[in-house]
Amino acid sequence: MIKIFCCNYCKENILRVLTVLWLLFSIPASIYAGFPDKKSINKNNYTESKVCGECHKDIYYYWKNSLHAMSLENPIFNTAYMQSLRQDSKKAKELCLRCHAPAVLFNSDYELKQDVTREGISCDFCHTIAGIILKDTKYLFSIKVGETKRGPLKNASSPVHNVEYSSLHTRSEFCAGCHELRGNNNVPIMETYTEWQKSPYAAQGKQCQDCHMPEVEGFVVDPKLKESSRTINLHDIQGGHSLTQLKKSVQLNMVNMKKEKDTLNVDLKIANIGSGHMIPTGIPSQQLVLEVSLIVKNKIIDTQTREYEKVISDASGRVLKDDWDIIMNGAKILNDNRLAPLEERIEHFTFQIPQGYEGTISSKIYYVYRPYLMEKQEIKVEINSSENTTK
Repeated sequence: MIKIFCCNYCKENILRVLTVLWLLFSIPASIYAGFPDKKSINKNNYTESKVCGECHKDIYYYWKNSLHAMSLENPIFNTAYMQSLRQDSKKAKELCLRCHAPAVLFNSDYELKQDVTREGISCDFCHTIAGIILKDTKYLFSIKVGETKRGPLKNASSPVHNVEYSSLHTRSEFCAGCHELRGNNNVPIMETYTEWQKSPYAAQGKQCQDCHMPEVEGFVVDPKLKESSRTINLHDIQGGHSLTQLKKSVQLNMVNMKKEKDTLNVDLKIANIGSGHMIPTGIPSQQLVLEVSLIVKNKIIDTQTREYEKVISDASGRVLKDDWDIIMNGAKILNDNRLAPLEERIEHFTFQIPQGYEGTISSKIYYVYRPYLMEKQEIKVEINSSENTTK
């Protein structure tokens, strides 16, 4: 055995070196591996989102679990897309994929052979948008793919790619490229952005991002790699598929309930209290349904409904119910009684009730969506309810 004798000074320095070596070899490699190589940024096509996720972990986590990330792969879209392809393959690819797989607008991968195309609405697609061209019904976006990434942060920098501040990414206009759709005869099939433009929220300067991408706790960049802000804009971008969002949007109140002999008159107020666009918005196959029931002796004896919807037909007047049919063949608006932002509406109901009996009025609001998925399925979500008893 060899013994080494040294002074206290040497011992202290040896301990420091050993401590550093222990830390290096005991900490997971991902912590000290540093930033991805610049070569991981694809200059000639979109960069895959998993590359973005190496640094932007929190943002990537929320995006990965969003409907935007699943825009191409979700079964509801896939079923509708297959039906559209059978009617007109070329039109379906150009019309559907420009928003559900928007990488095709740059790489023309309409056969969906590239992994980056199948990512749906990807990180790099959104952060290489330089402008929105609403008058161009085919391309919609001004895209600049390359090393520069655009976003809402000022004075940001990265050792991996160039960063450019974009005020567009803070405005509702950014969402308009996909949330506006004109059909045959230039009929407005989806016009969520236009609905917002006409709303009081637009006049107040409240943007789509304020509600659908609020700030939450999280790091823009993994703090193990770089000092970062502790808040991010929520990238799961919840909309009509979120019960939380729906509950914040619609309010239902009893205004009047009066019994006269065998008749019960009921007035209910329904209001769009929190949505910056019509309710429902988006694809016209969605409905808001107000359901009012009269209950006597714990038994429902009558139920009445009001449906709030946008009804679309083809050029011949045939009412269209399925998503694919509306998108491909929509040509006329037959009816639109949806609730506008901050609109209040009084709905009157009359029920027959036996004399001498008390009745309870049960009122509920449902969000209803009937996508064509293998066979007809109905998504029905209760978002508000109340009960009131006669006296």
